[in-house]
Amino acid sequence: MYVTLKLGLTRLACVYNVHLVRNIKKLTMNEFSKKENLDQLDRKIEEFKSRKKENRPKRLKVQNDGWRMVIELVTGMVLGVSLGMALDYIVGSEPIFLIVFSLLGFMAGVKTMISTAKKMNETNN
Repeated sequence: MYVTLKLGLTRLACVYNVHLVRNIKKLTMNEFSKKENLDQLDRKIEEFKSRKKENRPKRLKVQNDGWRMVIELVTGMVLGVSLGMALDYIVGSEPIFLIVFSLLGFMAGVKTMISTAKKMNETNN
């Protein structure tokens, strides 16, 4: 009985070792394939980032230029309206200076927008 138990355990150990060797081969093969997959994924990510960087500055520049022009117009209007209201309050007249300076602020904002558009046109060409 002792001999059969020992033979059974030896056989079990041999089967277990064979199974371990097969799994190690699978693991090493899987590690190589995983490394290749990771390398391919890294290349794809780098390609995507490079394409994104090429397109991004143009789009952001256009958005920034648009916001710049809107802010210039609004700033001119705000300054004109606030100056007109202040002068109306100081002088005591009702809407005279408010109307005049709001129109002047609007014209100043449009003039600034036009000069900015000319500068952007020159830099793009």
